[in-house]
Amino acid sequence: MSAVPEHIEIQERVKIGNMLGPRMLTSLGVTQSQRSYEGPYDRLVSTPREARQAVRLAEEEGFDMINFTAPLPPDALAALLDEAGRHELAVEGSILPVDLQAQDLLAMGIDGLYDYYGLVEPLGELNPGVLQGLLMNDLHVTSVLWIFTNLIERSELAGAERESLEDANTCPIFTEYIWDYVEGGSPNVTPEIVQQRVDFRNWLRGLTAQLH
Repeated sequence: MSAVPEHIEIQERVKIGNMLGPRMLTSLGVTQSQRSYEGPYDRLVSTPREARQAVRLAEEEGFDMINFTAPLPPDALAALLDEAGRHELAVEGSILPVDLQAQDLLAMGIDGLYDYYGLVEPLGELNPGVLQGLLMNDLHVTSVLWIFTNLIERSELAGAERESLEDANTCPIFTEYIWDYVEGGSPNVTPEIVQQRVDFRNWLRGLTAQLH
């Protein structure tokens, strides 16, 4: 998600056997407004023309797919999906915080969802009809389990351990957002917040198993 051209170079090295690594799918990030945790190569899109340009860029650069973050204007999103279809590029989206229902998502023509928003209320039960709709439309769903797992593990680190991990610069963009913005710059997280994250992580695990 939100890959950069360097990822495509790594992907190619893995393909030809010059580097040991997993099979990679790279996606060009598309969003309407820049946020602190967006990728450095993400395209800002607010018009149909910009949406089509983003798709053509993705194909020229060699990305496998496009990942959009809502809210995108409806006409821009329609143009994005139309142009991606013309170039045979898959489109996966994160619809947060748009108030869409599961059936709306299924009718959009996207290939997958990046997170569970819109499918089910947090800590709620997945409707069997929604599950059947996902299967009938061959729509895949990418979990966000790693985010909450990292938050929980980070909360349990001592100050020196946390600073050491930050210095390692393992994931600078999302580290900055999660650790500084979500935590509000606070070095301590209350046990109540940690428990809320554990509960949410466990719910995500159960939902992932159900979808699987």
